[in-house]
Amino acid sequence: MVATPWGVDAEQELLKTSDGQFHILWGTGPGPGVAGKLARENTVLWTRPYDEGKAVQRIEVLAWPHGEGFRWSEDTIRSTVVPLKDDVEADPEMDALLERARE
Repeated sequence: MVATPWGVDAEQELLKTSDGQFHILWGTGPGPGVAGKLARENTVLWTRPYDEGKAVQRIEVLAWPHGEGFRWSEDTIRSTVVPLKDDVEADPEMDALLERARE
């Protein structure tokens, strides 16, 4: 996995020039959000946060890449965006963890 702060233009260039060094590109910086797009002939999942950080991106890796010719598919990886709105109920365990940080 690679995480970048470079922005969408630099990430697109990285996708053009990379060759199997990574299977997930988690981008940030200037540019639009991407929920989860398969790139480089389905060898890389590319994802970027949405405006103002008001969403959580969830990536579920169901099967890790292995062997030559590996391609991501719906059976091997899923990416979803969960918008953070007022109607999202707090998770009590997570709330308890964050309470310590608020003190």
